[in-house]
Amino acid sequence: MSNVSIFLTTTANAPDALSSIFANNEGADKTLVHSGSLSLSSADTGPTGGPKAFDIVINLTTPFLYNPASGNLLLEVQNFGGGTTTQFDSEVTLGDPVSRVFTNDVNGANDASGNTSTEGLVTEFLTAQVPEPSSMILFGSAALMFAAIRRRKQA
Repeated sequence: MSNVSIFLTTTANAPDALSSIFANNEGADKTLVHSGSLSLSSADTGPTGGPKAFDIVINLTTPFLYNPASGNLLLEVQNFGGGTTTQFDSEVTLGDPVSRVFTNDVNGANDASGNTSTEGLVTEFLTAQVPEPSSMILFGSAALMFAAIRRRKQA
């Protein structure tokens, strides 16, 4: 796919209660996390009825810090270049924690042309953990700082 934009945001709307007007689902924290071409593939491994292995990976170019207090997590994908891609697992159960709004109109994201559905893509989000400095490094840094202050006072 040659021209894809992916956004992450929060929504005050409940799953299975999204608005057909795309903008009514988006929170103030809407963040563009990928823009440009996107090539996806899957080995399609796992049971016939699913769930399949999470092997479709999209590396985001901009981080998004999700705060559950801001609402439900919302993934928005806009495909302006058309094309086809690999099959995704989806879930269709009324009252489950996923749903979607979609349109085949490239300009549909700006109007009320969205179609709502209880079907949603089965998605896994992985986070990169930033290691915390070890307590020995922090202690050593503090000791050096106190030694420098003491030396300065003696001079």
